[in-house]
Amino acid sequence: MNNTKSAAAKRFVRKGFTLLEMMIVLAIIGILTTILIPTITSYITRSRLNTANANAKVIFNSLQTIVQEYEFNERPVDTSVFYGSPKALGVVFLANDQGSFTSVTSTTNAALSIASSDVSDTTSANSLTSKMSRLFADYQETSWRALVDGYTVRVVVAATSNSTDYIGCYPGQSTTERGEIASGLSSVTETMLRAKANSVWPGLSL
Repeated sequence: MNNTKSAAAKRFVRKGFTLLEMMIVLAIIGILTTILIPTITSYITRSRLNTANANAKVIFNSLQTIVQEYEFNERPVDTSVFYGSPKALGVVFLANDQGSFTSVTSTTNAALSIASSDVSDTTSANSLTSKMSRLFADYQETSWRALVDGYTVRVVVAATSNSTDYIGCYPGQSTTERGEIASGLSSVTETMLRAKANSVWPGLSL
């Protein structure tokens, strides 16, 4: 009888981890965490920058398509969406925050402003705003700055908001967090874009 009880007791004995085994497991987890966290962080940074760079490229190509259309339409006249009336070619700085233009300035035409219906009128199918929203699906969710020089888009920087650390650029894509131009899209100026354009366009001097 006693032998039967002893055998039954042995069957129900539960084995657990020793303190040493638990310490070894925790040490391994700590080492893996130390290795993986920087890798995951780096991956997230690259992913967000790649998205920002891709958005900047789409905006660049979309804006260039629109600008070339304006150039073709404005060739026989002396009135221009970007360069006023009379037309005076030069550099135009565009600032757009999630679908709304906050600045449209020209070094050749100080009178050019955001009030121009050709630029900001959402009810006009031919306005820059309407054309951009048709060509770029995330137009309402992306903020960007661009430099247009004589009907040629020179550089675009883009981000999901003015406060994000991840600013994409095209051409000359950003490869580091906070981008390569400024620590926040709201601080990007025409001077900064001119410098960036000069660095990525051989022989250009804006």
